[in-house]
Amino acid sequence: MIIFYSVAISYAFFVLKAQDLGLGTVEVVLYYVMLNIVFLLMAITSGSLSDRIGRRRVIMFSMTLFMISCLVMTIADSTLLLAIGLIIDGLYLGSSEGVMKAFVIDAAPCDLRGTVIGAFNTCVGISMLPGGAAVGLLWDRLGPRAAFTFGAVTTLVSLALKSAFKNTWKKMVCIRDDSGR
Repeated sequence: MIIFYSVAISYAFFVLKAQDLGLGTVEVVLYYVMLNIVFLLMAITSGSLSDRIGRRRVIMFSMTLFMISCLVMTIADSTLLLAIGLIIDGLYLGSSEGVMKAFVIDAAPCDLRGTVIGAFNTCVGISMLPGGAAVGLLWDRLGPRAAFTFGAVTTLVSLALKSAFKNTWKKMVCIRDDSGR
């Protein structure tokens, strides 16, 4: 998952794409609000779904959504395509954030769950710095299309790696001891 995060495009670049299309500040904020509403609705649904069908499937689906949102953004030359790309990105964000953290917590030893989720969030934050810099450099040098193409291609590579190593995605069950931990 950290590999994916190291190349994932921040939602800030989706907002920059809205500005790139010539939208004003109020319109950009409204598109961002739309993305967050979709995120909110999807988060509840995907959490419940991951409890039924498994976290791995939902994570793979969410990464596919991210790849699709990047592909849409590579061709987004209108507010309609921008809205579609942002809706798909909201679906990705809503289906990934909580489920990825739940996956990490599921795999952590009971007595280290807090430490493990803290370490995971630290690793994600650190890994996003070079990825964001690379996407920003691509954006500045080659334009938005190159940045979003990079996001789509690297997500495809990450999905392939996750599929290749799917046997390492074993669910670990946390059994509480008598102290309630």
